[in-house]
Amino acid sequence: MALRVAAPGDAGAFDRLYDRHRGGLYRYLVRHLGNAGLADELFQDVLMNAIRARAS
Repeated sequence: MALRVAAPGDAGAFDRLYDRHRGGLYRYLVRHLGNAGLADELFQDVLMNAIRARAS
């Protein structure tokens, strides 16, 4: 899946990867940070970094 996310021909691969992991990642961040607001910010940072990495 990760290789398909990087491939320009499979635009839906990133969406599927995001949908598969968003709940678990967010719960992990809330549990370990103990702060939902901070978890929201960090989750967005992780998502934006993934999007930037996909472009390169």
